[in-house]
Amino acid sequence: MKRKKFIPILVIMAMLVLLLDWAPAVTAKPPAVNEPLKLGLLLETGGPLRIYGETCINGATLAVEEVNRDGGVLGRQIIIIHRDPTLKPDAAIGAYRALVLSDKVDWILGPIISGLVGVISPVAKQLKFPCWAVLAVDQKLTEESFHRYFFRSTTNSYMLGKAAAIGMKKRGWKKVYIIAPDYSYGRDTVKSFKEHLTTCPEVKIIGEDYPPFGEKDFAPFITKIKAAKPDVFFCVIYAADLATFLKQAKPFGLLETTEIFGNSIQSQERMAMGKALPEGIWGLTYFECNIPPEISVNMEFCERYRTRFAGWPTMPSASGYVGVKFWVEAMKKAGTTTDRERIIDALEGLTIPSPWGRTTMRAIDHQSSIGAIVGVTKWLDWNTDYPGIVGTHYPAEQLWRSEEETLKKQGR
Repeated sequence: MKRKKFIPILVIMAMLVLLLDWAPAVTAKPPAVNEPLKLGLLLETGGPLRIYGETCINGATLAVEEVNRDGGVLGRQIIIIHRDPTLKPDAAIGAYRALVLSDKVDWILGPIISGLVGVISPVAKQLKFPCWAVLAVDQKLTEESFHRYFFRSTTNSYMLGKAAAIGMKKRGWKKVYIIAPDYSYGRDTVKSFKEHLTTCPEVKIIGEDYPPFGEKDFAPFITKIKAAKPDVFFCVIYAADLATFLKQAKPFGLLETTEIFGNSIQSQERMAMGKALPEGIWGLTYFECNIPPEISVNMEFCERYRTRFAGWPTMPSASGYVGVKFWVEAMKKAGTTTDRERIIDALEGLTIPSPWGRTTMRAIDHQSSIGAIVGVTKWLDWNTDYPGIVGTHYPAEQLWRSEEETLKKQGR
């Protein structure tokens, strides 16, 4: 099996500490009259994350257009500057530094994948310039590795693992096989999942596999799952890898003999697979047009997005949109577009209207109050492009660690 070789993240982070130890914090200069604010989007738009990056850019664009139409922020319009970090840590660091030091942006959203956010976050801390995770769910980013300049407008891997365990318990499955990508997102989600299954001793994990992200040949893993004869396999694979896995599983008849619980059966995955995705697949998603805490607010966003981009929004769309809105509302609250320290202060504890209803940026860890949905794929009358999800929304307050637990993880 051919595997990609990646530079170890810890080595890169150590090199960054040495290289950037001298680097001063980036300070904003007073803008010229009517000079636009620059929003940097550090989002992957190629390879297995293409649909993630493209729809996230769409969501951020919609938010920027709405803000500009309403007069901008304290008299200033917003423009977008996009750089693609690709899937290489050194390229991602270079793109982040270029946005900050060359393009002189005022704020940055991205990247998508946790592995890239993990190497950029120490640079953000050094430069005192925010790093905003729109989709990276690695729980360590808001726990052991947390710092003042990191924010997240999605859920995290601890919360996802807990939600998956809740779903498993309710379904009554006894024998579980796990397959997850071999990096922080996959490993940490599985760790949380196992932790929350301890209250359900009748559920047994009978096998685990961790293929690399971007794997092209899942046949050996599918063969092992089928031979183990689990009641269900917990599939943490996502993005284009999920479509590849399900396509390759079909000739083996895996879905005919074994149920699947997908940790990321989100709209972007379902959109990519379209009518090829069957009904009856159980799993998790973080955003759905038909399952919000406040339906009217959610559907209004979905219709505005659909009108603008001729397609339904995805989770990346919603997270990109909310990321912009948090930044804008924080600037208004702080009364400044240039003093990032005051803007960060304003973000802590800030609550804004969002496609999820009301979303809060928790002050102690900069984790947004976005929960998870446990449900099953089903064709819905309002969407004929790909199956929707019918299920239950679990709010963040039911899934995230308590403030006391979080502070301990942060070493405070």
